[in-house]
Amino acid sequence: MRVTLRKRNTGKKISLYLDYYHSGERRYQFLSIYLYKELPGKPLTALQRKHNKEAMQQADPVAFAENK
Repeated sequence: MRVTLRKRNTGKKISLYLDYYHSGERRYQFLSIYLYKELPGKPLTALQRKHNKEAMQQADPVAFAENK
């Protein structure tokens, strides 16, 4: 089974989810982990960048654990 961590644009934030095939069927698992999105003319603050980095670190082990 191969698991891919993907991002979905939900407006002001980006939702993280897992995309994988199990027994020939495509499945999704939303992680309830959100990233701040950089808007035109409004860069991310240091706190938002820190949140995004921590959220990605939290999501990555989930993707790799599902792959085993």
